Amino acid sequence: MAVQRILFVTNNYAPYSGGVVSSIRAMHKALTDAGCDVQIVTLDFGTNEQDPPYVKRVPYLWAFAHKGNRMAIPWRPARFVREVIADYCPDIVHVHHPFLLGKYAARAARELGIPVVFTHHTMYEAYAHYVPLIPNIFLRALSRFVVRYFCARVDGVIVPSSTIAAHLHKQGIATPVCVLSSPLQESFLRVTPFGDTHKSFELLVVSRLTKEKNVYAALDIMRQLDQKAFRLTIIGYGHERKALEQYAYRTCKLSAERVQFLPKHSAQELVERYQQADLFLFCSHTDTQGLVIAEAMACGLPVVALDGPGQRDCIVQGVNGYIAQSVGEAVGLIRTLAASPSSHAELKKQALTCAEHYYPERIATQLLAWYEQCIYRKLNRECE
Repeated sequence: MAVQRILFVTNNYAPYSGGVVSSIRAMHKALTDAGCDVQIVTLDFGTNEQDPPYVKRVPYLWAFAHKGNRMAIPWRPARFVREVIADYCPDIVHVHHPFLLGKYAARAARELGIPVVFTHHTMYEAYAHYVPLIPNIFLRALSRFVVRYFCARVDGVIVPSSTIAAHLHKQGIATPVCVLSSPLQESFLRVTPFGDTHKSFELLVVSRLTKEKNVYAALDIMRQLDQKAFRLTIIGYGHERKALEQYAYRTCKLSAERVQFLPKHSAQELVERYQQADLFLFCSHTDTQGLVIAEAMACGLPVVALDGPGQRDCIVQGVNGYIAQSVGEAVGLIRTLAASPSSHAELKKQALTCAEHYYPERIATQLLAWYEQCIYRKLNRECE
């Protein structure tokens, strides 16, 4: 059967930004362009967002901020989500978190006989420190249990990398798993790279400035490079910004002329920053994909990354970038590329080609095919 009506259920949406929200927005547009009707259920964070009609927010009992992040305790979320599903009658319910709204949506969909797909966006145990009042060690263990339990009760699981698929398999999860990358936003499609017009070799980091993103490693890399030949720009937001600036300027003794911190940019401004750089640095050990890697490559920007699950599927060693096992190895790779314009130019060319794998229309086609497989499997089980 052709899938026409899709319900996304997510705990994260505006005013949040970041990889999950960017992925949901890009996929919503791609599926809509493919002729589907897609609605989104999310939390109301009390910020008076001006939402389009397809966004439905669960009313909040209490909205507050913790470590600079908006949070909300919803009012009767199970009832709200079930009523939306019953009224909308989607062909499939696609949940983006196993907690809170995702749990209620999966339960309601099962009761109504609607297939459920779950995207495992995040290594949740790495983010336990964001939850107030509860010890991290308990939350990490609980999150692993909840994910295993949740995956066993949906009709299909989507993961953004083969590393995460292997991780789920190792945990004994038998639910069918599809490896499907998150798509690029429209601003990053078919971008023309700039030519080299600057004297310094420009390094770029785009990231939330939080501990799990490991941006400190980018500064450790920069402190070992020739300060006259290289320059680093860090674009992002987060509660670690002041600590990072102190580490850069006081601990590493880097100058503000050679290391620049910039606030979060719009998508179009980011495109221009990617175009102006020579090399993208990615240091996170916890990201499941690292959508910014695909954004960088779409702008013709090769990548040097420290190893992690989100890097291994999208970086082809020596083709569109390199994965390094240490800061020292990353420094050596950067020096080599800066000294070899021909090798650098070939990496830029291949980065553009590899980025086509993340074009939304291609990923939407794969996602719709996976939806259909999940629907057929559920129908076959019910007929047995």
